[in-house]
Amino acid sequence: MEHPSRRVRHLRLWIIFSLGILVGAVIMTLFYGKKLDSLYLERDALYYANNQKNKEILLLREDIDKQAKRHARQNEDSDRIEKVAVEVESEEAFGQEAIKEKVEEILQPFVGKSIHWVSNNPDVLDTMLKERSIQGKNKTKLEIQLKYLAFLDTQLKVWVQAREVSDKDVSMADD
Repeated sequence: MEHPSRRVRHLRLWIIFSLGILVGAVIMTLFYGKKLDSLYLERDALYYANNQKNKEILLLREDIDKQAKRHARQNEDSDRIEKVAVEVESEEAFGQEAIKEKVEEILQPFVGKSIHWVSNNPDVLDTMLKERSIQGKNKTKLEIQLKYLAFLDTQLKVWVQAREVSDKDVSMADD
């Protein structure tokens, strides 16, 4: 069996050790408690600021997406033909407005079409106007032929040549 003084000695050591740990914890808390509290508060403030910045980034991304969609829609709209303008080269000086109206009516299906599609397929326009006959102002028969075409923003500008033909399909104009 152990000697009683040895047992008391061990008990004293354990008590002193426990008190040392307790006193060390109290001293550590007193010296570093405020610093730890300020660090915890700073960490919380940084988390809050980080969350606010993340929300701001999300809002900016949404705004950029909206702007991109609006810009894409505007580009899509600006790539469409909105108006057809016709210039006529003809020997008939008085019937040009009527010829313009009829050619604009013939080309009306191109309004709303993509400028790129029309510019890549000008033969469709040429085919629609090639050797097309329309009635002139003086009941004369006029043959329409595409000369030039150009795109000005959203406008299709077309130059046509109109020449008078007789019923026998012989041209009356000198070329």
